[in-house]
Amino acid sequence: SGELEYVALLSQNGVAAPTIQVIKNTLGVTPTALYAGVGNYELHCPLFIPPQTFVETGIIDWNNLAAVQYNPSAGLIQINTFDLSGLPALTPTDGILQNTPIRITIYP
Repeated sequence: SGELEYVALLSQNGVAAPTIQVIKNTLGVTPTALYAGVGNYELHCPLFIPPQTFVETGIIDWNNLAAVQYNPSAGLIQINTFDLSGLPALTPTDGILQNTPIRITIYP
């Protein structure tokens, strides 16, 4: 069959897990979002397996960064957010994800 797709907007404030506004979900399950620490969030789903899973996120703005780390052996996608105003230092920061798009495609 064809690929599975999960498309959503992520928003996060304070010390809470990101909220998810789902746009499209053909996975058959719902990924779980967790707060793992300042500027560190996780999306868990047992379908996130290598090498079929492909992840894209949107850019936020010029002063902040959202980086995605993929840990397929654990079935999770880790999202880290940083304040870039103190470059070259990267400062983990909460509250950066605001309607940030994410697309996860799982190929057969």
